Amino acid sequence: MSLESKTDVSIAGRCTVFAESDMIHKQQLGYSINDILNGLCQALVRNYFSTVGKGKELHKPVIFQGGVAANVGIKTAFEKYLGHEVIIPKYFNVMGAVGSAILAKRISRRQKQRQSSRDSR
Repeated sequence: MSLESKTDVSIAGRCTVFAESDMIHKQQLGYSINDILNGLCQALVRNYFSTVGKGKELHKPVIFQGGVAANVGIKTAFEKYLGHEVIIPKYFNVMGAVGSAILAKRISRRQKQRQSSRDSR
């Protein structure tokens, strides 16, 4: 729905409560749901870059993973903010879990190797 927006609407994105209040206010002012949703997508991206991404430099290609990557409105807002394409891999929704499992396996192997070297002393 956010992709069908005709007007940019600025939504407060620092706090969920403020965002909700701001969206209700924009609706009372007569903005369309599509415009409000687009404003929310843009607010979430701004919030990401002012918190998680603060001080970090992103280089192409930018890959978007996790459940939120299924939201094409957020993907489009990221692309608008960055000024270039954002890639969503085929298995975007499980990449974090797979990565965590790989790291856990590596840590477990290291701990077993340490324990084995201690036992052999």
